[in-house]
Amino acid sequence: MNAHGARTCVLIPMKAFGRAKSRLRGHLDDAARHALARSMFERVLSAARGCGRVHATYVITDGHDVAQLASRHGAEVLQDPEPALPSLGALLDWGLTQLCARGETRALVLMADLPNVQSEDVQALCIGLDAHAVVAAVDRRGHCTNALGVQLPYDTATAFGHPESYAEHRQRTHALGLSLCELVRPGLAHDVDVAADL
Repeated sequence: MNAHGARTCVLIPMKAFGRAKSRLRGHLDDAARHALARSMFERVLSAARGCGRVHATYVITDGHDVAQLASRHGAEVLQDPEPALPSLGALLDWGLTQLCARGETRALVLMADLPNVQSEDVQALCIGLDAHAVVAAVDRRGHCTNALGVQLPYDTATAFGHPESYAEHRQRTHALGLSLCELVRPGLAHDVDVAADL
């Protein structure tokens, strides 16, 4: 299958809604944080499921509430391994390994806190992977990676969870001699981590 006909899957990490967005505790009560996390997660799921280039969506979670919602949206659920892995990067590395074992050949990792993401943004990531080994989308502050697309198997660890994950992903990609497509799109750049993001 050539690149333009390649099938791409999406991988979304999402902790239990009750534990999500803990850095907003001083600004939102528990019910509001729960609702915000759920709303953004559903938005990301819908964007992935609405992109014609995406043939499967996977969700990694430790939450039964997340798993039930993901299944209702047609996503496949990967339960967090036990014992818990030490970082988001390690969890996503494990997830990519699981996808590879299932025969997937291209994967987009999407963060679950992108309130403005659209299917067109997911499409742009797929197009980036047509011509490059890796595609990455930076947050609007220029520090963190909100989306990463890779060919599988991926021969290095991801840098998710690192405070400068975008620079780390760039460096690791270049160190492997792989081509990188860097995307700057509003729908992929706006995430919600702290109160100012609201």
